[in-house]
Amino acid sequence: MSFSRLIAAAVSAACLVSVGQALAVAQVARSRARAATQIVPTIPYVVGKTIDSAKAALAFVHRPIVQRDSTTNAQLRGRVVAQLPDSGTPVARTRTVTLWVAVPASTTIPPQTRRDTLVPNLYGYTPDSVRAALASRRLRPGGVFRDSSDQMRRGRVFRQDPKADTRVPLGQTVDVWYSLGPHTIDTVRVPKIEGYLAGEAGAILSDRSLKLGRVDTVYRGGADGKIEHQEPQPTALAHKNDAVDATVALPPPVRRTVVPDLSGKTPAEARRLLRADSLVLGTERGTTGDTAARVDEQNPHPGDTIVFYSSVDIHLATPIKPPEPKVVVVRRVPKLTDRREADARVVAARDSFTMRVGNRHRRIRLTEVVVSQTPGAGEADRGDAGIDVDLDIPVVPPPVVIVFGLVGVTEETIRRLRRKRIALIDETPAPDPPIVTSDGGDRLIRSTVEIEYDMDAPTWKVQSSSSTLIKSEKVHHG
Repeated sequence: MSFSRLIAAAVSAACLVSVGQALAVAQVARSRARAATQIVPTIPYVVGKTIDSAKAALAFVHRPIVQRDSTTNAQLRGRVVAQLPDSGTPVARTRTVTLWVAVPASTTIPPQTRRDTLVPNLYGYTPDSVRAALASRRLRPGGVFRDSSDQMRRGRVFRQDPKADTRVPLGQTVDVWYSLGPHTIDTVRVPKIEGYLAGEAGAILSDRSLKLGRVDTVYRGGADGKIEHQEPQPTALAHKNDAVDATVALPPPVRRTVVPDLSGKTPAEARRLLRADSLVLGTERGTTGDTAARVDEQNPHPGDTIVFYSSVDIHLATPIKPPEPKVVVVRRVPKLTDRREADARVVAARDSFTMRVGNRHRRIRLTEVVVSQTPGAGEADRGDAGIDVDLDIPVVPPPVVIVFGLVGVTEETIRRLRRKRIALIDETPAPDPPIVTSDGGDRLIRSTVEIEYDMDAPTWKVQSSSSTLIKSEKVHHG
């Protein structure tokens, strides 16, 4: 080959390389131009915006927006403090958008009157935030678990038990699951078990190398015992042998109560008793129009166990009043013996008795006195309210002897004073002052004796053997 041909070949090769490089550069330029013209939609940055503004900015992504409360003072109330996924994430790789909205931290001590509280929403919280949120509700951290999650970034809560807004007693523990990030190896898609019975769900999960975890129960009218909620959700990624929790809806259990005893109650009282035991009053039979009617029969019978809100039929009857017991007043006979007749009559009359004198015996004594009585003192009344007594009376009444004696002494004394003008000197010592006693109703016998004597005569002292004499003196001058 001649030298000229070699030079020509080299020039041709150089031209071909230049043409290839030019073609490659042109292709890259065309690709960049095509990429520039095709804009990939991404999640915008909405932290610091109000919740309404953030929702408006995310309207174009057409993804569900989940709003969570965040107890913090770093942002104003109602503003977004965090978002997931982060800004710049392609919309095509996003299923839901979670926004944490600021709620001011409470500085006051919760009231101590309630003994329960609501579980806070811990979704997306860090461990420090979880402890603070539980302490603010007077709850305690429970079990801590870690698992993969495609919806929650690493180190944040993506699941909790009990669920948010569940009312639990104070001091209850709350379990949380922290995310390990997206699933990587040995992952499977969680099948849908909602709408199946618990046994059927276990078989479905076993076919996917999963197992049925905890099964919670809720009671709802019309429920058929099938699963109505599962966690993780269908189509979510999970590791093999992971557990899937489920919530089963069951019809309300049949509650029973004991029938109370309604005997002797009015219809209104029976209705109140039945209502207190979650029962209702059924048919009323018998004398329903009588306000005095009372329950004498009921169906079901007292002590039977029946279902809540069942009806109880009653039969009403007017009770027959029993005859009023006759009150017998037993009076005790007072003591009349050793009393004078007048005093005894007063004592008998005071206790509504009548004294009847049967015999009067004359005896040598100063005053009359009751010596016997029938019935005796302290005995029960015979029913006639009468007391028969016997009296001992003196042979001569004492007042007569005293009056005649005093009159004789007085006449003789006056006669001697007028004749001899000599005053008598009484050598008899002065008697003790009389003591008047009464057992109630005693009568005092009063006698009046008038004695006239000169002013210069010494004082007369009259002594009487009768203790019933009351002495009064009236001095007449002149």
